[in-house]
Amino acid sequence: MEMKQFLAVAKPFSTEKRGTYSFTVDSDNTLSVYDDVAGHFTTCHSVSKLVRNRIISQELLRHPCPECGKVRIIDTKNGPRGTCDCADRSWTLVDALK
Repeated sequence: MEMKQFLAVAKPFSTEKRGTYSFTVDSDNTLSVYDDVAGHFTTCHSVSKLVRNRIISQELLRHPCPECGKVRIIDTKNGPRGTCDCADRSWTLVDALK
């Protein structure tokens, strides 16, 4: 399973303040955050599905279509995807971060 790493502003831990954290997302939109205490990436248990989708959507907006330079976020049952008007395709965050 392919995973891609990126930085995002969030509050992934209930005991920590909102800040910039290192996240990974895999091809099925499972979001993990780097835990400084544990020393590895861990599943974001305190992040709701809505917040997870917002984090992924914000990162998708940074990766527009290479042909037209635009991106529109669509929601699917598996989470957010990017799409544009110039091509009949959509992409996940993992695709965008290749």
